[in-house]
Amino acid sequence: MIERGSFVTSYSNLGKELRLTVQNIRTSINKLKSTNELTVKTTNKYSIIYIKNYDDYQENNTQVNNQLTFNQQSTNNQLTTTKNDKNDKNEKNDKNIVDYEKIKDYYNKICGEDLKKIKYITDTRKKNIKKRIEQHGKESLKIVIDKTHASDFLSGRNGKWTSCGFDWIIKKENYIKILEGTYDNNPNAKNNNIRHQETVPGWMSSHQSNEVQKQDEEEVDLEELRKDLQSFK
Repeated sequence: MIERGSFVTSYSNLGKELRLTVQNIRTSINKLKSTNELTVKTTNKYSIIYIKNYDDYQENNTQVNNQLTFNQQSTNNQLTTTKNDKNDKNEKNDKNIVDYEKIKDYYNKICGEDLKKIKYITDTRKKNIKKRIEQHGKESLKIVIDKTHASDFLSGRNGKWTSCGFDWIIKKENYIKILEGTYDNNPNAKNNNIRHQETVPGWMSSHQSNEVQKQDEEEVDLEELRKDLQSFK
């Protein structure tokens, strides 16, 4: 029975497999025998070569194979991670892309009937648009444009102020006010005209500002009078 770590061969067969002469094979085996690395049992027909510490060599090979496998998996994982990072970066870049022409066209389509249309998206406009989108998201720009059109005050339909425009609505402070509904139509006011004092820009004529403020004061007085009358019930 051939033990583990042993194999049957002949010097001539080893010479053919290793492309060495029989004398070279014999000399090499004798050297390995002298270092106690293998033993040889020879018969008339074949030789049985037993490799000492065979299992130790196999364990070392297993460790090497495992290390190679681990390195290969690590490389594959790194490649996969790099690919995912690249995809995430591309997705992020897609989100950051702003189609300024579409913004211009949408504004002109929605607000162009009441407000002056814009012909160009200048660098300053691009800068402001990008900042507003970074702060509030792309959808906010559509909301601001829609709210501007819906507002009787911003659109100038109520005749109180006619200086609103694209550059005005994309300024930081104005943008936030529009989003918050500061300029939304008051459903209780006649003709849906904005009557809140905060909706009056600072650069309106003093006459126009006084008219709006006077209207606010009259409404507050009326409300106070109503409360006073109710207290007598």
